[in-house]
Amino acid sequence: MQNTQEYRITNGVLYAAKPHLREAIIPEGVGTIAAGAFCDQDKLYRITLPSTLQRIEAGAFRNCCYLVEIVNHSSLDVKPRWGQWGGLTDYAESVVCDLGDSRLTVADDLVLLSQNECLTLVRYMGRKQTLALPQGITHIGDEAFANTVCREVLLPPSVQAIGHKAFYCAKIRRLALPHATAVVAPRAFDCSDIEHLSIACDQVTLGTECFDHTYELTDVFFGGTIAQWQAAFDDAYTCGASFTLHASDGTASY
Repeated sequence: MQNTQEYRITNGVLYAAKPHLREAIIPEGVGTIAAGAFCDQDKLYRITLPSTLQRIEAGAFRNCCYLVEIVNHSSLDVKPRWGQWGGLTDYAESVVCDLGDSRLTVADDLVLLSQNECLTLVRYMGRKQTLALPQGITHIGDEAFANTVCREVLLPPSVQAIGHKAFYCAKIRRLALPHATAVVAPRAFDCSDIEHLSIACDQVTLGTECFDHTYELTDVFFGGTIAQWQAAFDDAYTCGASFTLHASDGTASY
């Protein structure tokens, strides 16, 4: 079998795939997916296995964190299971499909985890400059926007919490946290390009170092008083943040 534009295939063995695939349709004739063939494909969310497939070697899909759909035309018994980081485990017999009462889905470059009454944005995989998130999302997950190119993210009123390193090293410039957002986890904005931040909740909890290395931050608009902000802000950064606070009772410099 000849190589294709997306895969390196020799004698029925798929050895490597083009980086940054979102969907992989393995061609008929492939009998083996070699170890490491899809390793670190962090945008891959759907794969189709051909009827000719007989073997998936260890580590074939290692670190495919957002692989949530599989179409299996082979005779292999590919069992679904939720792993620590999602996706397939080292031996590729596990796919993120069966989460019990939870469900992981991918739509419009958003990886969403529905669990009980919570809807968490696990990861944004797109490249939009301005992104409006859909209604109903309650949590922005850990590293959900880490290293992304979004300049502005519009959060729905339902968002209650911002996760650890949610915007780590992101290109985000503007963000408004709705009144329901009462928790900002440690290092949420660490090393980001954020300039303007609005926090509506006057009882917000700010995690340690959440503004660490935010050298571009110039203005924070806060729904509470300067005293309430100071109580929340004491441990929020170690270095890098220098901004003007606009509170309900005046302004202050930090």
